[in-house]
Amino acid sequence: MLLPTRIVEFVETRFPAMSLQARVARGTFWTLVGSLTAQGTGLLGSILCARILGSVGFGELGMVRSTVLMFGVLAGTGLGLAATKYVAEFRTADPPKAGRMIGLLLNSALLLGGVVTLVCLIGAAPLARWVLKAPHLSGALQMGCFLLLLNTLNGVQLGAVCGFEAFRTQSRVIILDGMFTLILMPAGAWVSGVTGAVGGLVLASLLGFVIKQKAMHQECEQAVIPVSYRWISQEFPALWRFVLPAVLVGVSIQPFEWLSRLLLVRQPNGYAELGVFTAVYTWVQLIVFLPGQISAPTMPILSNLLAGGKTARLKHFIFSSQVLVFSLAVLTALPLVLLSPYMLRAYGSEFIAGRASLLVMTAALVIGAATMITRAFFAASDRMWWQVGHTTAWGFFLIVGCVFFIRYGGLGLSFSYLIAYSWLAFIQFGTQALVLKKISRKYA
Repeated sequence: MLLPTRIVEFVETRFPAMSLQARVARGTFWTLVGSLTAQGTGLLGSILCARILGSVGFGELGMVRSTVLMFGVLAGTGLGLAATKYVAEFRTADPPKAGRMIGLLLNSALLLGGVVTLVCLIGAAPLARWVLKAPHLSGALQMGCFLLLLNTLNGVQLGAVCGFEAFRTQSRVIILDGMFTLILMPAGAWVSGVTGAVGGLVLASLLGFVIKQKAMHQECEQAVIPVSYRWISQEFPALWRFVLPAVLVGVSIQPFEWLSRLLLVRQPNGYAELGVFTAVYTWVQLIVFLPGQISAPTMPILSNLLAGGKTARLKHFIFSSQVLVFSLAVLTALPLVLLSPYMLRAYGSEFIAGRASLLVMTAALVIGAATMITRAFFAASDRMWWQVGHTTAWGFFLIVGCVFFIRYGGLGLSFSYLIAYSWLAFIQFGTQALVLKKISRKYA
């Protein structure tokens, strides 16, 4: 821990205490430490699972995870974003309100997650048999249903920690999550194939829940915020204003991604194609990794700037952050393009055919990374309904692309992502300009 300590000391001496620059630098550093570890363990875990399961088994695992994620948005996995916003906004101005919002969001997560988990358990076998055309995956789907409740609760806990700008604590729990997944998912795959791998994910998520709950309560105690699970009815309007659209943003993304993968597995040799595409998709996530470390701390900071009416600092912060995240995405994409044959070969010889898909997905994710700060700005400015509309259109273009290109397998799915992200960038930047103009007039 000597190197991180020295870096923190440098930041504290280079930037004034509690200045905007210091807050961004500290948040970015600790988010980077946690996410870098999680990204590395995730890549290693996926390689180990692919080696154990092969391209078909790895594709089946990818389809099960995508199905769980689709149901997860109905369970309220977007609640974590709401927790970040409201804790950041009220932790100083109105601590009791922040405590009530945490209680409301945890109760909502428990209710939504519990109901959707039950529905998923009931429908897992028919879904595997009639939709996925893989009845042998019913056990894996049933096991994965428990991730719905755990991931929803974990999202609220981690979102609250982020809202406190406790990025060092957030980094620690993310690292532990990554280590649990690295150990338990491949171990489960070795013992019991796809079902065992999903079981390993469930156990990792359960351990993460215990750790995040403790971390969240420690941050609340330090900030003297009493978490209240009663008397929260006065906060119900927030469910419509922000929480519901935050959930719908996920609903407007994940089902389209799931449907695109379903269309792929319905093609000849579909599960093998999805296995290769899953490996490609895992690697290209590196493109949004560094931009994500910049954008993750920006949402609570943007909320804070908006609450203070500091429009000049807000505009400068948004534009400089966007230039930075786009530059980082391009710099990350270049070595991915050059090293793609070696990266895919690590999964096995049958994965090398995915290089063309990786090149197209690289372009798609670079364009997508450019919109990350804009999405954080919409969340901070209570314009989540706009974000719902944009992401729904993104999903529409993804499926339209699949209709035309999915016959080309994973490469066709990659082209569909490129079309969808190109549309998203166009509409989001135009909308951002209009919103900033409106905010400027309000505080003029």
